[in-house]
Amino acid sequence: MARFPVALRRPSGLLFAALLAGAAAGADPAAAQTVTDFAIPTPASGASAIAAGPDGNLWFTEGAANRIGRVTPGGVFTEFPLPAAGSFPTSIARGADGNLWFTENGANRIGRITTSGVVTEFPIPSAFAAGGPSEITAGPDGALWFTETDGAAGGRIRRVTTAGQFTLFAPPNPSQSPHQIVAGPDGSLWFSMPFSGRVGRATTGGVVSEFPISTPGSDSLALAAGPDGAVWIAEHLAAGDRLGRVAPDGGIADVPIPPVAGAIRGMTAGPDGALWLTEFDAGKIARATTSGAVMEFPLPAGSQPSGITAGPDGAIWFVEAAANRIGRITTGPTGPCAPDPRALCLSGGRFRVVAEWRSSTASGAGDAVRLTDDSGYFWFFSANNIEMVVKTLNGCGLNSRFWVFAGGLTNVEVTLTVTDLHAGATRRYVNPLGTAFLPLQDTSAFATCP
Repeated sequence: MARFPVALRRPSGLLFAALLAGAAAGADPAAAQTVTDFAIPTPASGASAIAAGPDGNLWFTEGAANRIGRVTPGGVFTEFPLPAAGSFPTSIARGADGNLWFTENGANRIGRITTSGVVTEFPIPSAFAAGGPSEITAGPDGALWFTETDGAAGGRIRRVTTAGQFTLFAPPNPSQSPHQIVAGPDGSLWFSMPFSGRVGRATTGGVVSEFPISTPGSDSLALAAGPDGAVWIAEHLAAGDRLGRVAPDGGIADVPIPPVAGAIRGMTAGPDGALWLTEFDAGKIARATTSGAVMEFPLPAGSQPSGITAGPDGAIWFVEAAANRIGRITTGPTGPCAPDPRALCLSGGRFRVVAEWRSSTASGAGDAVRLTDDSGYFWFFSANNIEMVVKTLNGCGLNSRFWVFAGGLTNVEVTLTVTDLHAGATRRYVNPLGTAFLPLQDTSAFATCP
């Protein structure tokens, strides 16, 4: 293993044609975004996917180099070679067991790596002779779910437990090849189906359904669980990619945006309540609000960004496949908080607070109810069952900090994310599954006064 810190930092920001209805008024928020590039130590590593790990670092796949990489928020790399040559790791996700799980497309295996770098591999039973596992995600049932293709146009969905036990689920139309897969807020797994004009859903019980995309002639590639409790897809069209919002019943509503001409390869929800996208062909990162305002951030020529994820530091991290770099873009400041059913806007709109929960059988985003300008609560299962209360306080006159206090009436896993939209800073607090929510009294949360 080798460790290398190397970075290039630059300001970035370009308004996309015009901000549509719903964009924040005032100063150009793009001017505050900063992009930092970190060169991957191994040349031509074939990096493609990236995920935030439980250790506060970012983990990524290096297909051509046959390695799993780790980079700290400060840009220090560590690379872990896989045991067998030709494994070609492709996709990676954080598992409920605190490890990172990845697909080995070239070896028909699912791999697991601990945060200390110990690799275990699980051969896929009755695997396709050609093709292999593609994309992987953590399911709401504590298992890992992944897509599998046969090298042509066919594919299927599989589930693997953290003990390495596999279950196969065939889609209604096996000739349609599933690709990216995410856990939805409805407790199901949703997957894209390129070249089919459809998007798929698999329940944890194995019922697989397919739904047509509303825009004629479009296909889905990238998708993500959005900040608003819906699944979002990138609809690929000859005239340019656009976004679709998928309801739990499979209904898809197009969200009008200027067509994106860069082939959206990756999508993730950011701590700022927006969707962040990679435009592979155009070499750009884009930020899209759920109301349709889009902003683009150009990268150096030849970057070809692909995988993207929200980092533990409140920034967005992405892979620059052709440039052999890992990129980081700050998410703020982005203007005042925009209220929505799953976010609290506190302290005059300066702070945005969201709560994500996970039980042993389901997961989702908490519903937010505002109490005062500085406080509110979340419910998870029913509106008359309060799960946690949170408030933000201005302690600038006492210790030059903004404070975050929270209390819970739950023992499910809770990830509380508080974002200072004026400064672009984020704090995350996690209550583990099966643990009574302990009081949170962080009087050093944000050193962003005034």
